[in-house]
Amino acid sequence: MKYINWFLIVLLFWGAFVVARGISRSKQVTSRNTRSFWEQESRANQVRKADISQLAYIVLDLSLLPMDALLPALSHRAKELEALASEKIINLSMYTNTQLKLMYGPANLEALSYYDGNYLKLIRLLNSIGKELIELGNVSAAKEFLSFSLSIGSDISETFTLLAEIYKSKGHNNDIDLLIKVAENLDTINKSSIINKLNNIKSNVK
Repeated sequence: MKYINWFLIVLLFWGAFVVARGISRSKQVTSRNTRSFWEQESRANQVRKADISQLAYIVLDLSLLPMDALLPALSHRAKELEALASEKIINLSMYTNTQLKLMYGPANLEALSYYDGNYLKLIRLLNSIGKELIELGNVSAAKEFLSFSLSIGSDISETFTLLAEIYKSKGHNNDIDLLIKVAENLDTINKSSIINKLNNIKSNVK
């Protein structure tokens, strides 16, 4: 009995030691990561302003989209698209603010954040338009708006699934396969979720 008690005591002490060691290592890693972040931030804040006029801005050419399909029921959506067409738009979602400052200088951060914000507005707007057109029964126009959104790099899960459902209704398994390939090339935390949803839709194609 005494042997068992001593064994339990030693086991408890060993467990406490392992936990304490793990906490200590975690604190050291956190400390190093924090120090590395602030060192990088310091370097980023000293970068000179770069020329951003030649970046890969997205051209929103409304002549490529079936704008007539938005009238009259979705005329407010047409106006939103027209407003965005006159703005600078760029997808910078793959970069942190620190990385943007390192590449283009802190003086450009506000402008780049605004242009990236326009991109987010655009892909959300295109997704909404696609969904609303489907509800109105204009599936053909919806497909064009949703496809355009994916062509400019949208990672909105619903955009993928709305298109997949359109292809499913037509029995176009190959088109869903193409959507899966597009999703596989995304640089987003949503990638696995999107692929799983597309595979589920594909498995139900008759």
